[in-house]
Amino acid sequence: MRHKLLLAALALLSLFVALIWGYAALRGPSPQSVFQAIGLVLTSAFVFAHLLGLASGGYLWKSGVFSGRVAFLVKAATVYFAMATLFAVAGNALAASLLNSLYG
Repeated sequence: MRHKLLLAALALLSLFVALIWGYAALRGPSPQSVFQAIGLVLTSAFVFAHLLGLASGGYLWKSGVFSGRVAFLVKAATVYFAMATLFAVAGNALAASLLNSLYG
């Protein structure tokens, strides 16, 4: 039962993130960034969805209860969430290092 709930949560998180990326791809040129356009609440939910997706996907991947296509989709979503999280952490570390070298 727990695994099915986590799978549903992972699917909903993936759908939410895909909708934000789809909006970003289809909205056309604008002076505003995507995150300014969708507002602070949706931006915060978007960022937090990556952490939750990584946690639930990692747990489901490690448990190994699913097989076949579902297991592939769990692994694909987990890899995306892991890479996006690592990219964000690396970007923040780079920005902090740059600011520290300029003003520290």
